[in-house]
Amino acid sequence: MLNKSDSNISFSSGIKFVQTGEFSRLAGNIREKYFVNYPWNAKQTVKGFSAYTRDVKDCTMGGITDGRDVVMFHVSPNQRNISTFKDVEASILDKISLTNPELQGFLLGSTSNNPMSQQLLKMFEDFMKKCKIKYSVLAGQDTMANTNVLYDSRKDDWVIASNLIDELLPKKLPPEEIAKKLFKDVSIAEFDEFV
Repeated sequence: MLNKSDSNISFSSGIKFVQTGEFSRLAGNIREKYFVNYPWNAKQTVKGFSAYTRDVKDCTMGGITDGRDVVMFHVSPNQRNISTFKDVEASILDKISLTNPELQGFLLGSTSNNPMSQQLLKMFEDFMKKCKIKYSVLAGQDTMANTNVLYDSRKDDWVIASNLIDELLPKKLPPEEIAKKLFKDVSIAEFDEFV
C-alpha cells in the first residue's frame, strides 16, 4: 500500500485474513506459474506480480516485495533443505536487487513442536537481517493448520487463509487478536499493518 504524506513516500504491506473460499477465488486470478508448489525447496522460488502457496504446516514460507513484484518461497523443514540453505538464499538473491530501498519481507510458518522447523525459520530470519530487509513474521503455529498465503501486488497485501481462520473470522475479532490466537510469534515490521 502506498501512503503519501507531503513529499515523503513510505511503502507498507497489509496483512489480511480471509475465508478459504475467498482465498481460492483470489488465487484463481493468479497464473499457475506463480504457484509455489511441492516439493517446497529452492527450485520452486518464483517471482511475479502476484504469487501464492498452499498447505504451510511446519514449513516456512515467505516473500520479498518491492510493492510491485514479489519473490515467494515455501521451504520444507528437512535435513536436505537445511544443509543446502545456501541454494535457497541464492534462488532468492537471483531474483531481487538488494540495492532497492523498497524491499520488504514476510515470513510465515514453523511449528513450535518441531526443532528442524524452528531452525529453518531462524535461518530465514538471519537471511533477512543479513540482507537488511525489514520483515514481518507470523510463526510458531501450535497446530498443523493448512495455511494458504498469497501476495496481491495490486493492493500490496499478504492474504492468509486456513480452516482455523474460517472459524475465527465470524467472531469479528480484530486481525491482531486472530494472529495471536494462531501464532506464538507475531512481529509486524514498522511499515506493515493488519487490514
